[in-house]
Amino acid sequence: MKHLTREQRYTISKMLSTGESQCKIALYLGVSQATISKEIKRNSVSYGKKLQLREYVVLHAQRMVDNRKERFVKRRKFTRAVEDFVFLKLTKEQWYPCQIVGYARKEGLPMVCVERIYQYIRKDKYDGGTVYKHCRHKLKRRKRDVCSKVGNIPDRVSIHSRPCVVDSRGRFGDWEMDLIQGSNNTFILTMVERKTRYLEMIRLHSGKRSAGVATAVKDILLPYKDKVLTITTDNGSEFSKHKEIAKSLNVKVYFTDPYSSWQKGTIENTNKLIRQYIPKKINFD
Repeated sequence: MKHLTREQRYTISKMLSTGESQCKIALYLGVSQATISKEIKRNSVSYGKKLQLREYVVLHAQRMVDNRKERFVKRRKFTRAVEDFVFLKLTKEQWYPCQIVGYARKEGLPMVCVERIYQYIRKDKYDGGTVYKHCRHKLKRRKRDVCSKVGNIPDRVSIHSRPCVVDSRGRFGDWEMDLIQGSNNTFILTMVERKTRYLEMIRLHSGKRSAGVATAVKDILLPYKDKVLTITTDNGSEFSKHKEIAKSLNVKVYFTDPYSSWQKGTIENTNKLIRQYIPKKINFD
């Protein structure tokens, strides 16, 4: 990954001061909007009574980056104590490597990076261990051909037409939705609000038929109708009744690019959390 330069940080500061959006800044610098969002979030000056206000000052931002680099110059070692801590969190508390690293950083505990934990899990699996079975995806990797074909969803609106404000998670009302599948064609509809990560999930009694999915979406979101602004989903045929959903809830529905699940990462990560307790190949009945 290529890190932002001092000159790029000056550009970010200047464009923010003129009121430009993060989306436009990202396009100008040729980086992702997530990169700009993380840069501003991590390296801004916090002030106000509860430190809820932030201001991006380029000198402060560069100082934060330089200090962070110095802090990690010393190589972090996977000691026996670290290994025992990781093993405990993985097997007893069902934590994910990202959760382990995040907790250790917050509490100031010695810890290695996420990839080093995965190396430990892979080695344990190779040696006949069972730690990998506590991972949500069991270290599985799917292999499939990536193409640009989109299913037969009439009048679909691409995620690239979605307002940039949705990416910032700065307001309540932007939702993502997906299905998780059990055995015997049993399904659960999951919906997550992007800002709060609030989850709604409902068992689908009519399988993944689009009419039943549309009815379930309306049942979930009608109580929040005045606050539902956008819905983002993938290109599954079960969402082909999106126009019915949009009309009923007065909401805009957007579709990700084919095989680009990262564009709706909130619901994907939430589904992983659900899968930790409702694994695959079980009957939702």
